[in-house]
Amino acid sequence: MNDTILNPHYAELAESYLFSTIARKIAEYKSAHPGAEIIKLGIGDVTTPLVPAVIDAMHRAMDEMGERATFRGYGPEQGYEFLREAVARGEYAPRSVEISPDEVSIVRTPKAGLVVGAQGEIVAALETTLTPELVREGIAREFVKNVQNLRKEADFVVDQRIRIAYNGDEEAAAAIAAFQDWICGETLADACAKGDVSGEPCDLNGHPCAIAVEKA
Repeated sequence: MNDTILNPHYAELAESYLFSTIARKIAEYKSAHPGAEIIKLGIGDVTTPLVPAVIDAMHRAMDEMGERATFRGYGPEQGYEFLREAVARGEYAPRSVEISPDEVSIVRTPKAGLVVGAQGEIVAALETTLTPELVREGIAREFVKNVQNLRKEADFVVDQRIRIAYNGDEEAAAAIAAFQDWICGETLADACAKGDVSGEPCDLNGHPCAIAVEKA
């Protein structure tokens, strides 16, 4: 008879595999932002072999990590001293600029058009460049928000099917047409068509658009 009793607290342990967490967060973000371009810094693959200089540096680094005298754990906030000394000696001294290693900070800076955030071991990069697709998506989302406000003002029940009419400028109309299926799904609309609509136009990220809704 096996009298082994498992510790019940094991069932309370949260999932902690880094790459599955990244995959889940990416899937959630893409679901909420269908048009967003995401640069993934999780599991990936390489496209070309490592260059000899990198291979040599990695071998030397592994040798250093194998000896107690040269082993390194987490680095200091401003960067390792040998790196700061190398920057002062290799980048500033040749330009006749006298600078102390204590005046050098090694920091991670994202390239233009990227916002990078880190939490623990997870690093994520979001491309902030507004492509035409993202601009249209933003207009479509503002359109949906305004339609939902009109539904609320009209006191429609939650599952009421509707028809939407709108009259906006060329860019607004193009965005609404591009995302029409998604708009209809979000607003329970059986139809979403451009037409003559009176009333005060709303603002769709700088594009005026008059909107009217009615029960289907």
